[in-house]
Amino acid sequence: MTPAPMPEPRHACPSRALAFPAPSRRTLLAGFGLVVFLCLLGLAPLTCRAEQNFVLKGFSLGGTDKHLEVNLRLAASEEHNLAYMLRDGAKMEMTCHVQFLRKRTFWSNELVAENTIYTRLAYDLLLREFVLSGDDSPATRNESFRALMRATWENLSIPLENPGGLEQDQDYVVKATVDLKYTEMPPWLTRSILFWSEEIIPATTFELDLTY
Repeated sequence: MTPAPMPEPRHACPSRALAFPAPSRRTLLAGFGLVVFLCLLGLAPLTCRAEQNFVLKGFSLGGTDKHLEVNLRLAASEEHNLAYMLRDGAKMEMTCHVQFLRKRTFWSNELVAENTIYTRLAYDLLLREFVLSGDDSPATRNESFRALMRATWENLSIPLENPGGLEQDQDYVVKATVDLKYTEMPPWLTRSILFWSEEIIPATTFELDLTY
């Protein structure tokens, strides 16, 4: 018998390493820019925006039925952050809008009187003092931010004129809406963060119900 011919050996295809194109310079720059942007976002807590809120320590109504006076005692939850930003050149403004309303059952509450006050915060670098000023009051200064807050925000008096007087056995509500915003940002912050908000503490409303 004639032996069967041996099959010809098959040669394996040579293996080829996968090759990836080198990233372009534009791609590298875009990736670097993204990393820098994400790092800058980490500075957001320094703007005092995320963690801040108002702390209500007291809320009362005084005066007479025609010359009312709303007394507020306010504080910020993270005062040390506010002091830090003021020392770095920030300027801030707190707005407090007060409404005195007569309650009604079937209709919306009736506005009896309202008033708005503004207080501005800054830091005097030359004298190394924190400064709080208002529209109709002289500026208050103190080297201690805590002492300044104790003498001002914690002793707010907002006058309300009510020529019509109050009605006996009538239910009323006092609303105080306060917010804190930047009027000037620290110079370093405007250079390092692309998008920033003027808001430090968002508008917060406190209510006081009473019967005359």
